[in-house]
Amino acid sequence: MVDVHEIEDRALERRPTIVGRSIVFVDEIGPWLQHTYERLVVTVPAAGGSFCGPPFARFTPLGGSGSVEVEAGFPVMAHVPVDDDLVPAHLPGGPAAVTWHTGPYESLETAYRDLSSWLRHRGVRPNGAAWEVYHPPALGDPTGEQVRTELVQPYLLD
Repeated sequence: MVDVHEIEDRALERRPTIVGRSIVFVDEIGPWLQHTYERLVVTVPAAGGSFCGPPFARFTPLGGSGSVEVEAGFPVMAHVPVDDDLVPAHLPGGPAAVTWHTGPYESLETAYRDLSSWLRHRGVRPNGAAWEVYHPPALGDPTGEQVRTELVQPYLLD
């Protein structure tokens, strides 16, 4: 069966975020993300900040090394000073292709392929790395089959 994800063309507004950044091996991504989100959930409110959206992560593969550069965090109402390794950043504004994937994280590759195909067919180029937005899983879904992940790929108009 071929997976086909519906792609939405969306105009994004630039959003402030607070993130952690690191270079990790692929098999370390899950534990690193969990640790980073746990720190942010404690640190940002303690510094007087507030979240205005669900957690997200961006991944940039590092050329066959088995590792990726990862940036993970939350959108915030405004930047606040936090720990040295949790830093202010932003999600960019502008045109983006967006799709939703339902199912385990291990099956996200089909959604990325569908986004790439959508961009190619419209003659536009990616503008930086895509990001994944993690929405709360359905209650009573211990298998992760109903996990909803929003994929966002900014693009440049030629």
